[in-house]
Formats: sequence, structure tokens, C-alpha cells
Amino acid sequence: MDREIKFRVWEKNHKKWIDDFAMFLTTGELLKYDRKAGGEYETVMRTEEAMKELLDYDYKSIEVIQYTGLRDEYGKEIYEKDIVTDAVGRTWLIQYSVKLCSFVFNWINKKSITNEIQTLQNFNSAQLPFTKEGNIYANPELLNQQEVKK
Repeated sequence: MDREIKFRVWEKNHKKWIDDFAMFLTTGELLKYDRKAGGEYETVMRTEEAMKELLDYDYKSIEVIQYTGLRDEYGKEIYEKDIVTDAVGRTWLIQYSVKLCSFVFNWINKKSITNEIQTLQNFNSAQLPFTKEGNIYANPELLNQQEVKK
């Protein structure tokens, strides 16, 4: 497996991304950081303090979203629950399928999700690259939120 294993967290009550925590699976260390100019990070808290602050969030109010390993044509990272458009203009919602053990693309037609599911391997070269349009949390207007299983 060559892709990075990364996650981001959506906090439902405040409708915001919690993106200033990092977990290092090799060491088990949890850090809270501030992003500095130039894209570098400065550690603000180490494991014990960071864990206490992270646990202040109600676990029922957060959604943990996994990175797919894909980037769109502009280099933006694509996560599950993101909405992308392919090169021929079809819009897709990315979800994880336990049955297929893979990220799948659900075609969105006229603001509703269809039963058409496709894996990345089934896209042809004419459909690539993708453009990231948003996600179901920060951009619910991109689809009918009631249709999506969270």
C-alpha cells in the first residue's frame, strides 16, 4: 500500500473541521499543532494535553473521514464524503464500501444519489482527472443531504 493513511474530523455541532490534531500510528503520539507560514507545523501540545483537549469533544458530534489517497487535478486531497466531478461532467459522491473493502463512487444525478456505484479502477481515461467540488458536510447544497447514509 503506497498511500498515506490520514483522517480529518468534522464537528457536527459547530459545523467545522477539527484539523489541528495529528496521530502518529507508529509511535502512538498525539499532537496538537499550529500551521505556520510556509506550511510548516509547530507542536503546541504533546500526547497527554492533546488527548485531554480532543476528548472534550462529544464523540457523537464528530465524523471521522478517511483520506482516499487521491488528489484532484489541482492537487487537493480527496476524502470519503467528498463530492467530485469527472472530466466528462458527471458528479460523484465518494464513500467507503465495507462489502467491497474499497472507496466507491456513487453517481449523483439531478441532486440525488443513484444506485450506480463505480470503483476507481472502472473509470476510463476520458473521465479523469477529477475536480473536487466540496463535501456533504461543508457543502450540503451539492446534494440532498437526506439521501446520504452517514
